[in-house]
Amino acid sequence: VVDRINAYLETLPDKYGADITYSTFQDFSRFTKVRLGVLTNNGIFGIILVFLSLLMFLRPSVALTTTWGLPVVFFSGLLALYAMGITFNLVSMLGFIMVLGMLVDDAIIIGENITYHMEQGMAPNDAAVKGARELIGPVTATVMTTVVAFVPLLFMSGLIGKFIVSIPVVVITLLVFSWLESFLILPNHVAHVTNPRRQPGEKRWLLAFENVYARVLGKALDYRGLTLLVSVLVLAGSVVLAKTSMTFQLFPATGIDEFVVRVTAPAGTSLKQMRQELRGIDTLLTRQINPDYLDATLLTSGQIAKDAGDPLTQRGSRFGQIQVIYIPSTLRPDHDALDDMYKAARELPQRFPHLQLVFDEVKQGPPTGRALQVEISSDDNALNEQVARRLM
Repeated sequence: VVDRINAYLETLPDKYGADITYSTFQDFSRFTKVRLGVLTNNGIFGIILVFLSLLMFLRPSVALTTTWGLPVVFFSGLLALYAMGITFNLVSMLGFIMVLGMLVDDAIIIGENITYHMEQGMAPNDAAVKGARELIGPVTATVMTTVVAFVPLLFMSGLIGKFIVSIPVVVITLLVFSWLESFLILPNHVAHVTNPRRQPGEKRWLLAFENVYARVLGKALDYRGLTLLVSVLVLAGSVVLAKTSMTFQLFPATGIDEFVVRVTAPAGTSLKQMRQELRGIDTLLTRQINPDYLDATLLTSGQIAKDAGDPLTQRGSRFGQIQVIYIPSTLRPDHDALDDMYKAARELPQRFPHLQLVFDEVKQGPPTGRALQVEISSDDNALNEQVARRLM
């Protein structure tokens, strides 16, 4: 839809003359395009790197069949999610990106075990059955631990819970399809593609690595107490570091692309006067901002609202707001819109002392707060408390 709109806008100068100018802003489709690009690049380079990595350690036939399972699982999961009513959006794509690296783990282990039995002299079909059967318990347990880790997200309440529910659904669905592909499809492919009579040549660098690993493992087993102590200390240190130095912020304020100036004028201000006030504030604002970073400013007189469905919208001729919209933060890596907002918050109230100016950044992320919010406004505090108690 956005591409069709932009294509139509490009025809305006030809229809109405070269003097026609236009600009677009608040194009939220760019977020979807960026994340879809990340998903596509991760998928393509992931498949290439997985195949090359498997070639270093396994037979080419096993590397090929294991890598082939990645797009099979991905598109099978995509069809299943579509049947469940989950669309391909920003949130679901995050789930795809998170699980992409987990999808080949099962196949690598099972494929290697099947080829091991082939090298021991077993027939391909027998090796496929035995190799998969031996690992069905450990691999299932591995998948289940990851599934269980994401299950609590399915039961998150509130608006955020509804917002992110597609992430665990995507992860769990793709893990289940990966498990099915590893045990039902992969063994058949490995048995028919691998030539058991052709023994792979020895790789000297791999033998050297195995020797070093064997020596390190032997030392760790000889000094079991010290190994256990070091492991406990590392775990304890990680917990202390997480508690004391690391902070958690689900939706950080850095990298914002928009902030809002909410303007409240004295009672009796007309819409015409409010528009003049907004233009004056806008003029000073745009002078302080680098024009290369500014996309547009949107002036609204007669109301203050976060969006069209804001239940706390303030309406009246004495209310107004200015939305300052920047180009995407990825195109201005050395610039922070918050710096402009803080500077304006210090200077503009002094230039407009008769107005109440409130500056607020527009944060990315889902809507927060309770499902139902009520704002009580009155000059009588006792009446406010009385109404609040009745509502509660």
